[in-house]
Amino acid sequence: MQRTWHLHVVSFIGFLSLVRLFFPLLKWFITRFLLTNPKRLKRYGSWAMVTGATDGIGRAFAHELAKHGLNLILVSRNPSKLASVSDDFRQEFPQIKIKIIPFDCSGNSKCTFLLFHFSAHFFFGQSS
Repeated sequence: MQRTWHLHVVSFIGFLSLVRLFFPLLKWFITRFLLTNPKRLKRYGSWAMVTGATDGIGRAFAHELAKHGLNLILVSRNPSKLASVSDDFRQEFPQIKIKIIPFDCSGNSKCTFLLFHFSAHFFFGQSS
């Protein structure tokens, strides 16, 4: 009976030692791979294009990007909603530039056209 008691104590101490080693490893993994620093976004460029930017996830995503100082290209089907969202963002984030593109991205070929147009104007300097 006493041998099993000692075995439980030793097992418990071993378990605590493993937990003590596991949590720093878990913290490192989460901070390294899951919670990236949002300031790293600008290394990909100063502009971000968001489709579906007038409602829901697209609008929230655009808001977060603007909060981190990225210039925005907002794309959506409804021009009036797009202008409204753009005005809201300009009031809240006056330091960023915002371009709006009323465009329907429902088809894959349409989005491909938009991406080529976007890259020609913003990366190769064909737009003011």
